[in-house]
Amino acid sequence: MTEFLVRKISFDNALSTLNDIGFDKCYSHKAVDKYNYVLLKLHDLTPPQASIIKQLALSVGCDAGVHREVLTCKVDKSDVLLGGSYSQIKLIAQKLRVQPFKLPKLADILIEQISIFPKNLKIRNKEF
Repeated sequence: MTEFLVRKISFDNALSTLNDIGFDKCYSHKAVDKYNYVLLKLHDLTPPQASIIKQLALSVGCDAGVHREVLTCKVDKSDVLLGGSYSQIKLIAQKLRVQPFKLPKLADILIEQISIFPKNLKIRNKEF
């Protein structure tokens, strides 16, 4: 019987792991976004907005959880749990730019959310 070695890798190590396995170094800085996952909660969307988000998420290979009555429009609002890689969220944002119901504005917010980088923390002259 063949044994397999499988290890969890954190996103912090994704770029170096890509390089370690021999991935093309010219493309690794772009490709690394495919391995960075994010969950975003979108608040108070209308059923049409939530439905469009759900469809776009599925179209790029990720998912969005919506209220079960969004399809029937028996709710006025729904929160949405959107999960995917940074590259998938970027694709969703691109597709939102041509949608109705104020969704192009949401595209900017999604890009802003995945572009936020934590500030460096300095403790006793050491920067983290």
